[in-house]
Amino acid sequence: MIGARAICFAVAASIGAPALAVDAGIPDVARVEMARDALRAQTCVVTNADAALTAAGFADAGERAAVVEALLGSNEAVQAGDGLMLRSAVCQGGPEPTRHNRFLAAIASDGTCARSTEGLASVMGAYGVNPNEMALLADEMARHDELSVSADRIEVTAEFCDRAKELAATIIPETRAGFVAFMAGNECRVGVRDKDLLVSQAGLDPARTDVVIEALVSEGEVIYYGYEKTLILVWGPCS
Repeated sequence: MIGARAICFAVAASIGAPALAVDAGIPDVARVEMARDALRAQTCVVTNADAALTAAGFADAGERAAVVEALLGSNEAVQAGDGLMLRSAVCQGGPEPTRHNRFLAAIASDGTCARSTEGLASVMGAYGVNPNEMALLADEMARHDELSVSADRIEVTAEFCDRAKELAATIIPETRAGFVAFMAGNECRVGVRDKDLLVSQAGLDPARTDVVIEALVSEGEVIYYGYEKTLILVWGPCS
């Protein structure tokens, strides 16, 4: 006796019924990872997600929307207007790096294990280390022979150089981490009127920083306060 399921298939075939299609609204896992990598290449923040994904090879508008929705739905990203910010754990592909490891990665980020102290604060800021932390870490690491420090140069000692280069290859400079470090080094607040100038001086891109700010505001980690709109970080090192 022929089962009901077999009869249904036979009838469908006889009238030329189309095969079931894969839901176009669910992006391929590999494509979602490709989108993550595209965002990581942009310090994990883009001011226009649609344009950034198009440039990364996502030509289809439906796929772009599905990829963004997948990142938001899995709580891997935060949307702020047209912009998109990957959360830190997703940006780094694992647990958030320690300040010690961020410091070493920043020193070795140009492929060497030494840097001039000129402009070093901006490099450290991009890796999420503020000037106060930088000074404390440099002092502590010098005492443990991880660094040699002079008036105009800082160098990772030979024993730790390979480790620093490994960290530089895996730790991604994040606009979010840079902004948090900037705020922590600025008494956790900045006036909206002076923000663009000050973040630029800290080595951050103002447009990407605006995406980070709006994302953190939506998360309750940054607030606007007062008549002149002071930005206050109320999370992490400022909590």
